[in-house]
Amino acid sequence: VSNLAMPAIVGPPVERRLGRVRWLFLYLAGGLAGQATGVSWEPRGAWNSVAIPGLIGGWFVLQAKAVGLDHP
Repeated sequence: VSNLAMPAIVGPPVERRLGRVRWLFLYLAGGLAGQATGVSWEPRGAWNSVAIPGLIGGWFVLQAKAVGLDHP
């Protein structure tokens, strides 16, 4: 259930901020990086489960930049 709910919760705000093309790139980059790491540890698939943290990480970076946390 969380694999369906999390993209619906996190996806729209990130898409509004980045646009569709960059949102898709962030989702796919997170999915590919997570999948490659997961396969190197244990060869089983988990595409959506590893792509969602990419969106969440992107959202946190955007929020940090918005409040000025990207500069020490």
